[in-house]
Order: sequence, then C-alpha cells, then structure tokens
Amino acid sequence: MLLHWSTDPLLLDEKPIKYNDWETANTLIQKEGLEAVLNKDLSFKNLYGIMIRKIDFVRTKSSDRIIARFPFLVINEEVKELIRKDILLMSEMVRDYFYKSINKSILQWKTIILNYLEKGTLPYPIFRCCFELQPNFYALINETSLRFTSARGEAFTFPTRLTNKLAYLCGICNGDGNLRDYWIIVADETKEHIEFISNMLNELFSKKGKLMKTGGAWIVKLNLLWAVR
Repeated sequence: MLLHWSTDPLLLDEKPIKYNDWETANTLIQKEGLEAVLNKDLSFKNLYGIMIRKIDFVRTKSSDRIIARFPFLVINEEVKELIRKDILLMSEMVRDYFYKSINKSILQWKTIILNYLEKGTLPYPIFRCCFELQPNFYALINETSLRFTSARGEAFTFPTRLTNKLAYLCGICNGDGNLRDYWIIVADETKEHIEFISNMLNELFSKKGKLMKTGGAWIVKLNLLWAVR
C-alpha cells in the first residue's frame, strides 16, 4: 500500500481541517489517557503527528509553496549517507506521499532531496518518508530535543519527551496563556515571572519570546507555529 499524506496513520486528523477543530495531544489524552501520547520513558510517541497537519498539504492555488509550510529537520552525516544510498527508493516514496499536493517525477524529487542533503536539513514530511523505509533513522537522532529550521532558515528546537519544565509550561499556557495560530501568549502581573517563562521558552524551543507591558500586566509572546500545535 502506498503511503500518502491523506491516509498517513501518523497524521492525527481524519481529513484536512483548520486549527480550531483538529485533533491535539490534549484531546487524545482526554480520550485515551497519557499512554496515547507518551511512551513509558515519557518520549512522545508521534511528534510528527503533532507538528504536521493534513491541512498543510492542501493546495488552494497554483502559487502555494507547500514545502515552505513545514519545519525542516537538521540531520547528521550518517542520516545523509543512508538516504543517498537509497535515493531512488526515497524519491519514489516522496513522490507518492505528496501526489496531487506536489506533482513531480522521481528524478525531480531526487534532485530536490539531494539539494536538501547538501544544506543539512530535510522537510519533516520527506524525513517521515525516509523513516518509513529506514525505521532506524530515529535511533540516529535520538536526543532530548530535535533541531529544526523554518523554510526561511530560522532555527529552533523541539523537545522529544515530556519534562517537568515542559509540563509546567503547558500548565501555564492552559491557565494564564492564549494559543493562537502562530503565537504562544502568556500574561502575568509580575515581570519576574514573565521573564522566567521567557527563559523557559528559550530553553525548550531555543527561541526567546517578546516581552511587553499592556495595562497592568506583563506579556511574553513567542512566534512559533509548531510549538503552538
């Protein structure tokens, strides 16, 4: 059976839907408990499904830059070499996965993937296809956080397991926070606590939020779509 984004079992949503209606780690936990999201060592079972959504693959106009919607995973030399060895198989799987969203030939995808390897990053869905062929890929990057860049080259990290700090931050966001499409926003009366939250965001995601004062409250805003998800 061909692997295609519309039927990928790792993508949480049954069909492409927008932000307010999609499945999240929180809704999965509410339905099935923590074991639906976390392994016994508190690592995330399906980080890909949290960061990537089916709506990301939907083309609404010919000028849409689909690949630019995804985070790019920073990969090491060992992963690069494994991909190069099976480049045609990888390219075929990527072609099938993106079919109708991006229609390119196997040889076109081969050139695209090799160019990404030269830069040292892969769009996460392309890595997902490579992982399907080579399940040991994740063992080669098994760390407490993964390094990513955006399509514009903005670097950030993403934790691969639940820690006390991440749990604390999630609790704060649920209580005093506000999640929007691209923003994590946390408000508090004290500047010291907001600075503490900003430092925690930086430690977890390698991006510091913007601090500001509005009325009698201090606010930190972090612009990072994939952390919101």
